Amino acid sequence: MDMKTYSAMFALVSALFLSACNTQPNQEKAYSDLFSSDLSNAQCSENVWSFKDGILESTKDVILFTKDDHSNFEVDLEFRIEKGSNGGFIFYVSDMKDWTNNSLEIQICDNTTTKDPKSMCGGVFGHVAPEWNSQLTYGDWHNLRVICKGQNIETWLDGKRVSTMDMAKWTDSKRNPDGSAIPNWLSKHKKSEMKTSGKIGLQGRHGKANCQYRNLKIRSL
Repeated sequence: MDMKTYSAMFALVSALFLSACNTQPNQEKAYSDLFSSDLSNAQCSENVWSFKDGILESTKDVILFTKDDHSNFEVDLEFRIEKGSNGGFIFYVSDMKDWTNNSLEIQICDNTTTKDPKSMCGGVFGHVAPEWNSQLTYGDWHNLRVICKGQNIETWLDGKRVSTMDMAKWTDSKRNPDGSAIPNWLSKHKKSEMKTSGKIGLQGRHGKANCQYRNLKIRSL
């Protein structure tokens, strides 16, 4: 094969390769609503959650769960707090009746309500403290993004990473890897042995303070 023929064949193969690449479908899945506006894809023990003008909120401290189980996902949502707010984003729920022992929770709160770093906004409640001072302004909308890939959890608050957790390191049900005690109501199981799929939930209203949510989206990874 002479050089001219070789060059022509190389150009043809290259063109076909680039054409194939350009016609490959986009592998990044689109977001869908975590909770539909009529809550038809949700379940709750009481009728205390509702959407109004696109804003989701509750009237009592009752969990709103998805009907479906989820694993390997990314959730993106907006929330706003007021003074005294204490809520949470709950996931990997394998038992809705005993959800505290069978799930993980990203704390959504007013940090002035607690002195425990592992109970502050953006941390994994009882297990991981935020990486920076996550006290948020009242009445403003803030963004929360939670990425769950098996045992690896990554949380972002207003576009900045705020906490990470590798569940494989939680080999003791009573103590965190840093030696701190895990709250009794969270210590039934070793997190390293916990399921990495389950319902997703939002924790309801505590006392007089409220948490509101909007633009709740989820996609599979």
